[in-house]
Amino acid sequence: MVGGRVVVRYGCVLAVDEDAPIAQLRELLPAWLRALEPAGAWAARLHPTFEQMYRRCAAADVGFTRWAGG
Repeated sequence: MVGGRVVVRYGCVLAVDEDAPIAQLRELLPAWLRALEPAGAWAARLHPTFEQMYRRCAAADVGFTRWAGG
């Protein structure tokens, strides 16, 4: 309760219209994803280099295991 009003019941927020921001997101998301495409293409170009660096680092013996559960 907030200020005498029930704002959550059975895990559901009652004080916020969840449908409105979801509808707005669905409207805006396609343009946002299109705007991110150049960054995705740039990242894809860099991926092989970072993959190679990661594999070299992972293969280096650092004197202890760096992997959780290993």
